[in-house]
Amino acid sequence: MENVSAAKIFTGKSPSSMAQFRGKALVVVTLTSAILFAYAWFNVSLIQNDDVGKAIQNQRRIGAIQMADHQDSVPDNVGYLDPGVKKAATKRAICDNSIRIGHLNRICDDMKLTNEPIPWQELSGRHWIVDDAHRVFYCLIPKAATHTIRQLLATPILGRLNVSVLYPMQSYLSATGFRLLYHLDEDERRAVLDDYFKMIVVRHPLDRLRSAYANKMKQAGTLNWQVLHKHQHIIEEFLRRKGKLAGVDGDSFDPMNMTIEFEEFVDLIGVDDKQFVDEHWMTFYDTCFPCSIHYDAVMRVETLEGDASALYRFVGSDNGSEPTVGLNNADLSLDPASKLSAIRSVFRKIPANVMARMLRIYDKDFRMFGYHWDPDEGATCHISSDNFTGECC
Repeated sequence: MENVSAAKIFTGKSPSSMAQFRGKALVVVTLTSAILFAYAWFNVSLIQNDDVGKAIQNQRRIGAIQMADHQDSVPDNVGYLDPGVKKAATKRAICDNSIRIGHLNRICDDMKLTNEPIPWQELSGRHWIVDDAHRVFYCLIPKAATHTIRQLLATPILGRLNVSVLYPMQSYLSATGFRLLYHLDEDERRAVLDDYFKMIVVRHPLDRLRSAYANKMKQAGTLNWQVLHKHQHIIEEFLRRKGKLAGVDGDSFDPMNMTIEFEEFVDLIGVDDKQFVDEHWMTFYDTCFPCSIHYDAVMRVETLEGDASALYRFVGSDNGSEPTVGLNNADLSLDPASKLSAIRSVFRKIPANVMARMLRIYDKDFRMFGYHWDPDEGATCHISSDNFTGECC
């Protein structure tokens, strides 16, 4: 099957001559919308309170949200939508990728960070994945749906793959033929960043911190050995300053029997953010350089299933495979509003001075990707501009 570029799937235009596709894309979108609406009108009388009726309703909801991807709002005459579904579809429409990209670019300009030089010599450990077959570049941010996206990108190449192929990274690269950007020479890197479709997946910074703590700082009630191996000296010094190692000398210190509470974890990041650095809580800005690399797609964990629909169609185009666009972590299966609201109860326990230090560290991430925190309202994510105000979660 002829290879289809990711840029064409997302935008309806090829990267080499986008203008010539505009007319065709408009026709396709118009016809698709008309078909979906006609299908809904024809079947509206069939909906009953049984399993068949529920299945039909579900398909209509999917269709409505797909239609909303191509419109400023859901048309009022789509009468079969109940208020909740109509609100969700409208929300999907106003969270158009171009709005997110525009917001990101505007903040980069405001902060005078646009085209800031990339320190290539410091990036040897970055998991910047290059898929040459599909001309896709993916900046991997740990704890932001990496399992899902890695599987999504690998499926058209490997078919129904064993998840063990996804880890470690070297196994994944060997199985898929993907490369890491820092392995490329300067000319190849520039070609990728200029010509490939570039994507990033982000997550509310506070929810990502909560997940990193649960997964990397705790293991069966004790500290994760990988984190200890990398940060033992910093952790030991921190615990001593907190008085948790009174009477314990260096020889008898056993970090595997120590615990760090979530509040202490946040405090540790705030106090030693330059030394206590780990890819699982490193900022988006320092991980993916969003003001230096001009990304074509910004997806959110909170709305991943909808955001990744175009990528889903793209990566499934080679061999007919249909990878599942979903979230690997069970706790992320909650609806976004419930998840973001739940974060409030966790972070309201953090002392104000500690919270202030931590928020300063992640300030760029909050501002560039439209995430917010308010101790009363909790965690939210939305983007505001001169012509747009809406919630993306």
